[in-house]
Amino acid sequence: MNESGGSTDAVLIVERANGRIRYPIQLAEWNLYEDERGEPHFYLRVDTDLPIREAGQPSRDEWWDNNDRPWWSLSIIQHGLRTSSIVPGTQFTLPIGYDESRGDYLTNILFDCVHQQSDNNTIAILAVDGDCLLVHMEGQTIHETFHDGPITTHTYAKLIAEGWFTRSES
Repeated sequence: MNESGGSTDAVLIVERANGRIRYPIQLAEWNLYEDERGEPHFYLRVDTDLPIREAGQPSRDEWWDNNDRPWWSLSIIQHGLRTSSIVPGTQFTLPIGYDESRGDYLTNILFDCVHQQSDNNTIAILAVDGDCLLVHMEGQTIHETFHDGPITTHTYAKLIAEGWFTRSES
């Protein structure tokens, strides 16, 4: 693991209609806290750096038009959730990133300079080492693939992240 808690080879993968992009994870954090209603929130967040250029890909300027460094966060609300219940093999699903009953987003992905929710999220705890968790997360978000004046085409982008998360103090 690196000093920020993330694995040095941990990546956020974004699979878009026009290809797959890998972003090195710079920070991977988790926390378990209670909101103002006393409900436990299991919060996960990854922050990334500029994308990794894969062998055979065009130069960065040919396929990436900004300096976006995506980040992705998820908040699982589950009654009775405690730190002691976050063990290897624990899995969570978060089908929809917006909770209408709360009027709030449970997920947020900053990608292509746009904040969006992620849906169809799955989170699996693979290992625990003290306050560090090895986590695998998947989800999907809407991705604008073509914009020509008044016509915009949207497709889904699959999100995949795996790495060691350290417990945040806040």
